[in-house]
Amino acid sequence: MQYDTAVKLLNKFHSVRVLVLGDVMLDRFVYGVVDRISPEAPIPVVSVERTVDMPGGAANVARNISALGAQCALLGVVGVDSAANQLRNQLELSPAIEPRLVSDPARPTTLKIRYVADGQQVMRADWERKDDLTLEVARELLARRPTERLRHRARASPRHARLT
Repeated sequence: MQYDTAVKLLNKFHSVRVLVLGDVMLDRFVYGVVDRISPEAPIPVVSVERTVDMPGGAANVARNISALGAQCALLGVVGVDSAANQLRNQLELSPAIEPRLVSDPARPTTLKIRYVADGQQVMRADWERKDDLTLEVARELLARRPTERLRHRARASPRHARLT
């Protein structure tokens, strides 16, 4: 894509309304230092200094789209848990994102925790359910989609995406 074409597209991006439908999750980063190995197993012990939470998966896509200036409706499924509350709080920080999340008490909110020590990721722990949504939850999710017709369609191919 030519530079001038990219600039023209980005300048029009504020008038675009995007629908993102996908796996929403909370990404949590736990930062610290390693100064010893555990006596229980040959693994590093991370002395935690701070944690950072941010939207992940489709929620991160929505955040990136809103950072470019577009309005975004986000459809996804969360659990009824503290990770869902934290994800909702994070999404409130982006006024251009309209979260349309369905709460499913039968599944946890996907949570991916990355442990980073001395600038290197040493471990990741995932809480998620990979089975299909129930028909009831899927129907509720689709019922929350915006009813207005989108003015633009994103066409994606393995090589590029463009607005038409």
